[in-house]
Parts: sequence; C-alpha cells; structure tokens
Amino acid sequence: IHATGQYIRNVKAPVFFFPSFGFDPNTGLTIGNLQPINAELRNTYFWSVNASIPVFHRELTMQKEISSLQEKMQKEYSLLHKTELRVSISRAYYDILALRSEQKALASSIRSTENILAETLSLWKKGMLTDADTLRAFAQMVHLRSVLTRLQTDDTVAVHTLGALLGFTQSTMPNYILTDSLTLNTRIPDMPRTIDSSFVARHDLAIAQYMTDIADKSIDIEQAQHYPTITALAGWRIQSQSDNFNVAQQVFPNSSFLGVQIDIPLFQGFRTHHRTEYAEIGKKQSEQYYDKLKQDIIREVDGIVVRMRSVEKKLAAQNVHNASLKRIFSLTQARFIQGMIRYNELNETLLQVLQVETEYIRSVYEYKLLEIELEKTIMFPSNT
Repeated sequence: IHATGQYIRNVKAPVFFFPSFGFDPNTGLTIGNLQPINAELRNTYFWSVNASIPVFHRELTMQKEISSLQEKMQKEYSLLHKTELRVSISRAYYDILALRSEQKALASSIRSTENILAETLSLWKKGMLTDADTLRAFAQMVHLRSVLTRLQTDDTVAVHTLGALLGFTQSTMPNYILTDSLTLNTRIPDMPRTIDSSFVARHDLAIAQYMTDIADKSIDIEQAQHYPTITALAGWRIQSQSDNFNVAQQVFPNSSFLGVQIDIPLFQGFRTHHRTEYAEIGKKQSEQYYDKLKQDIIREVDGIVVRMRSVEKKLAAQNVHNASLKRIFSLTQARFIQGMIRYNELNETLLQVLQVETEYIRSVYEYKLLEIELEKTIMFPSNT
C-alpha cells in the first residue's frame, strides 16, 4: 500500500485554440479568428492511495521460506557460540584445578625437603655429612619454593581468565573458592552411538544443513523467473483544479478502481538459465561441505577416543610407578637417617616422586581436556 500527493502550479496554463463562429443573414455562417481557451486552471491537486497484493508470486514464496531457514540458522549460530563459550569455561576451570593439584603435590615435596634438611643438619652435627650435603638440601628447598611461587602466580592468572569468560571485570572479580579437585572419572562411550548422537546434536552440522536447504531454495528462486505473476490491484483517487486557494468552494471528485495485473516473462536473454546454473553449483558446494563435515566428525571422535584410551593406559602405569617410588622414598629416607647413604641419592628419589606425581596430574588434566573435546564433538553434557 502506498499513497501519493501532488500539487502543480501552472505558471502559464496550457491553452486550446478554437475558432470564433458568427452568423450573417446575407452570407450565413461565418468563421472568425482563433481564440485561446485555458485547458487547465492555475492550481492542480491530486491525491491517490494504491494497494497491490501478490496473488501468485513464486519468487516471494521462496524468499519467505529462505527467511525462515536463515532465522533457524542464526539460532544455531547462537547455540554454537554458547557451546564454544562453555568449552572455554570448562578448560579454564580445569586449568585452575590442575595448577592447584600441582601446588598441593609441590607443597608436600617442600615439607619432605624441610624434614630432610632438618635430618641433614642433625647428621652434619654428628659429623656424618659434609657441608656440601647441607647446602644442597637447603638449595633444593629454596628452588622448590620458587617453583611454588610461579605456580601460585599462574593460578592467579588462570582465575582472572575464568572470571573474564564468565563476564566479570577486574574490579568486579569475585573471590573464587573452588572445592573440586582434579579427579578421574572415565567414561568412553560406544563409538557408533557417539557418532550418531553427534550427527543429531552438533550445531555446526545443523548450520551446514540449513546452508544446503537455502542453496536448494535459491535454485527455486531463480527458476521462478520463468513463472508468471498475478497481482490484485485497488486504488482511490481525488483530483481537483482551481484558480485560488478557496478550498471551501472547491469540488473534489473522487474515483476508485479494482483490477488484476498479469506479468508473463517471455524472454530474458538466458539470464535466468545462467543464474540457475550458478545456484546449482552453490548447492553442490554446500552438499560437499556437509558431507566433509560429517567425515571430519567421524575422524574427530575416533581420534579423541583413541587418545583417551592411550591416556588411560598411561595413567594406570603412572599409578603403579608412583606407588613404587613412594615406597622406595620411604626406605631410602630411613637409610639416610641411619647414615647409610648420601644426600644425593635421597634427593634424587624425592625428585622422582615429585616428577611422577606431576606427570600423573598432567595426564589427568589431559584426559579431562579430551573429555571436554568429546563433549563438544558429540554435544552431550559431561558427567564429571
């Protein structure tokens, strides 16, 4: 529906020329000179309201369907963004847990180092150790404390990163108190069920499907150029003229109409044919992208599950190794107190225990990150 208003001021009005007629009793009808007669008055007014409604317009129908698909696709983009944000938050959260687990293990080693230093001083006073052994024990304790300070700094940075992902600024950052610990809860799902659920739930796959559907509708839009269009018309008009602006004495006649307009495309220079071919190429590209994405999902799930199983085996071996080293450290420490071995041998065993504990923590951390990746890939909520 649209309205139109028009005013025209005739600076010099158009005229028609008509001859003058007369009658003479002697000669009969006479024709005189041409006389100018105004064809329009000085002021012309015109107002109209017109409406048109498509009765049959295939292109508009396809455009409505594409708009609906695009709206659904935007919702999937929003869900995809939320999923990626949730994954980033989970990673940042496990960063903090891993750092705090490493701090806990390091703090335990520092306490053991402090006990060893005390034993070293006692043995040194008895003349059973050299000055160098005492200095090595002290230097080792200072070194471990410096490593702990670095881990505490990394912990602070990780907490701020998590706060930023949650929408906090530095001034509004709350004091996080995390009561969780980095524990292992293995749950490797069945591969076929995993991949099937991924095909159903992944937002990027849904986006790719919508892109394919839109490309298919784009072909219909181009082919719709061959179809005729039928439009219903209606209108109402007012038109008037005057030599002055005395509206009260003017007459405003109005008119109205109803009609139907039919447009039939006859020849467009092969433009529709070429545009249809281009749209079909776009659809093939969308279908190829969709198929490639499905294959990438299969490879991605398979790779994650293989790595999770590999980490599980490594964790089992590290558990056995860690228990053995702790037993060895206890025996070595008892022999050291008795003065049967040197400090270097005891310190080497302590560092091995710390190294294996740290590697175990990092393996658990790696496994948790793989769980996050698997959760993102197959789109099901984590149970850990």
